[in-house]
Amino acid sequence: MKPISVLIVDDHEVVRVGLQTVLSRQDSLNVVGEAATVTDAVVESCRLQPDVVLMDVRLPDGSGVDACRAIRD
Repeated sequence: MKPISVLIVDDHEVVRVGLQTVLSRQDSLNVVGEAATVTDAVVESCRLQPDVVLMDVRLPDGSGVDACRAIRD
């Protein structure tokens, strides 16, 4: 079975590193990228086409909710 691809979006590097460390221990998950802003989240999501985006709600350039809407569109 193909691993689930995950994009991590959080403006705190320590959180991104911690999540990547924990998630990479699971054979069924593959962290394909990271982003720290809404803009980067949208760009990386379009480029990487992950199965799941693990999104922070508060980002320096806007809301994670708005980023989810932009990614979905």
